[in-house]
Amino acid sequence: MKPLIENFSPNDCRKLFSLQLPNTSIGKLDIKMKEYSLPRDMFVTELIDSNGNKLGSDIFGLSGEKDIFNYNIEIENPYKGKGLGELLRLTTIIEMIENKVEQIRLYSKNTAIYFHTKYKFEPNIKSFSHRNEALKNISNNKILKPFAQKASEILEKIEKTDMFDYDKQCEHSRQANSLIKQYIQEVLQSKKQKELPFDIGFDMKLTKESILKNLDFFNNLFKKHGIDYQIKS
Repeated sequence: MKPLIENFSPNDCRKLFSLQLPNTSIGKLDIKMKEYSLPRDMFVTELIDSNGNKLGSDIFGLSGEKDIFNYNIEIENPYKGKGLGELLRLTTIIEMIENKVEQIRLYSKNTAIYFHTKYKFEPNIKSFSHRNEALKNISNNKILKPFAQKASEILEKIEKTDMFDYDKQCEHSRQANSLIKQYIQEVLQSKKQKELPFDIGFDMKLTKESILKNLDFFNNLFKKHGIDYQIKS
């Protein structure tokens, strides 16, 4: 099915979409986007079944600037494990493309970090304390020892750097984000997510550049869910 994409209002060029979609597990699904509540610029995507029951929702901020902030994806308990989280993730990506937004940002709960990485999100940790906690998490693991060693080395450099030396601290953060990204990818590749959980959550982002590098991946997901939508380079 093809999404119906319309302006939010006659005086607002931000685009929202609606879609009716057959689902092999649940039956007909209505995907509806609407303004969420105060404060302004917040919207919600809802998945509704043929009986009017809400199966899941995704709250996001769309201010008309360069990014979307994704607040929360939630699937109701009876419907978890049926691909609805993935479907909601795809709806945010359509919003990103249609509104010519450069990136989607979010704060991931520790239990959702591997989920978001599956859809090409990367660590985007700005907080020095969150950076340090994530590095400690990696340095303490007993399975991927080369990553544990590298995390310990970055932590040692951080400890020797004046906390008010902003430029050096930011450089340490860039190194940390790069290492954490590689670590997560290695954990996923080795299928050790359950053995190597994160203790804390942190900021992540999905950029337009990353989507364009992974066109086939995302377009195949649209096809998988029966969504007549294609991202073009």
